[in-house]
Amino acid sequence: MDQLELDHVFKDKQMLKRLKDAKIDTLANLLTFDPQNLSKHSKMDLETCQTLIQTVSSLFCPNVAEFTQPKYLTTGCPRIDNFFGGGLPTRMITEVYGQSSTGKTSFSLQLLMQSQLSLGLGGLEGSSLYVSTKSRYCVTRMEQLLEHFLQQHPHMEKDRVLENIHVWEVRDMETQQHILKYQLRHIVEACNIKFIAIDSIAGNFRAVEDEDAPTRSRKLAETYQYLHELAVSLDLAVLVINEATAAMQNYTVADPNIAKNRRFTFPSKPPSFRHADNAALGMVQKGQTHAFGILSL
Repeated sequence: MDQLELDHVFKDKQMLKRLKDAKIDTLANLLTFDPQNLSKHSKMDLETCQTLIQTVSSLFCPNVAEFTQPKYLTTGCPRIDNFFGGGLPTRMITEVYGQSSTGKTSFSLQLLMQSQLSLGLGGLEGSSLYVSTKSRYCVTRMEQLLEHFLQQHPHMEKDRVLENIHVWEVRDMETQQHILKYQLRHIVEACNIKFIAIDSIAGNFRAVEDEDAPTRSRKLAETYQYLHELAVSLDLAVLVINEATAAMQNYTVADPNIAKNRRFTFPSKPPSFRHADNAALGMVQKGQTHAFGILSL
């Protein structure tokens, strides 16, 4: 079913041409898009795209039809939530990037707790998974953040919050690819995981020296594709952390502490998978405080 071409289901030649021009030729490929991004890439109106995704979802994966409108996970920071339209969306990948010591890991650790809140408080009412590829899980930092979290949400139980945070430490690309492809869905479904953070998504790829850049890029693209399909099918919020590698010219200043002429950097990633992200959140450090800006993709 996942390789079934669209023209086996739909007969509208103009619509099929627009989809194929956007390199969308199978049901599975179409379901990696949300209505807004599908409209942008296919140049079809939003209502048509919403109807199309609902129709394909009911044929390809009935459970997906329930998730046509994403939920939003609050970050705990109103400014960031506002820029994302309410928080980090489910059914999409959101990327955080920046240089070392700009708060990327702390941001992801905070969301491991936020996701456990009720829907009414901006959470997702589920467990969370933290996949670390670059260093050991920072227990000390997590305890500091947890103390502050419990002050803000005294109804939450400390032991329960910690039990609902699952941690994987992965140290090489082959292992990372294997667990994401063959083990991730199982633990997500078994443990009611609603939020996944990967810190960092490309670290293990950069460490491989016996493969050329195009091969590593292709494997990284496959990882993004699989994560996005998982997020769509299971209504997950997925956050990936990446290191800054290239200069960025156009961005929106989300924090008044950042000067208007401040330059951000953003990570290189296969352009064909830019559509899988909701937005990129760039973090910088200014003095002793952290600030941020957002690049919409």
